[in-house]
Amino acid sequence: MKKILYIIFSMFIIFVGCKKEDANPIENSEGNDYFPNNNGNRYVYTIIKIDSTGAQTEGTRTTWYEGTANFNGNNYQNEHDSIVITNQQPVTNITHFRKTSTGVYYFVDTTGLYQSIPDSLLNYVTISNEIQPFAFPLDDGKKWTVFRLDLNYGPLTLTLIDVQGTFEGKENVTLNLDSGQKTVEAAKVKYELTLKAVNPLNPLLQITSKYNTYAWLAPGIGVVKWEGNATLPNAISGSGVDFSDSTTTITTTLKSYTIK
Repeated sequence: MKKILYIIFSMFIIFVGCKKEDANPIENSEGNDYFPNNNGNRYVYTIIKIDSTGAQTEGTRTTWYEGTANFNGNNYQNEHDSIVITNQQPVTNITHFRKTSTGVYYFVDTTGLYQSIPDSLLNYVTISNEIQPFAFPLDDGKKWTVFRLDLNYGPLTLTLIDVQGTFEGKENVTLNLDSGQKTVEAAKVKYELTLKAVNPLNPLLQITSKYNTYAWLAPGIGVVKWEGNATLPNAISGSGVDFSDSTTTITTTLKSYTIK
């Protein structure tokens, strides 16, 4: 069982390693571009993590867009991330995303993902080849599947990883930017991650875990804040996932940005 838990968690880590976008931003139906994606855009965020003991660690995340890549016939933009957390090794990575009028899609490298799955389960697994963290337009009632991994076992289909996104309305978010305090009206998105670990000898035996987090996107800027269980935003940021303490929370807030 521990092996299967590790495999599923590893797959989710890979899920958030990827984000990319097309060369030209496409505005949603409200006339607001919630995810500006020009090459040269740069964002710096503060990171605050609090574990179950109340211990707090801080750091920064720097994100910028530069270059393109092609996978499976789709053109993606390159997102570069540099994450520095106190008393931890710095993390750098490159992910790939594309943007259309319907949302933002991150490329998933399923090669390594499939290699991590036991041979006994390989023929039964179906994996999304992209992650959709944002769906446009962001309007009332909007709900979508961000990512899922299914185990097809005979007549049964078990969803081992399911991430659902829901638009929850708009809120004012006050940012303490390096240039001064600024309040923006942002779209709020809720993410619910459901993980199911199964026994390969009996797929009906399952352990289910759920994690929630939130993102706020401001028109003309992009993502200004993440807050919630550290599992999901950590993975999306490319910093990895630590399931040893599932009660850890994280807040990532924009402190400076440059839009080209």
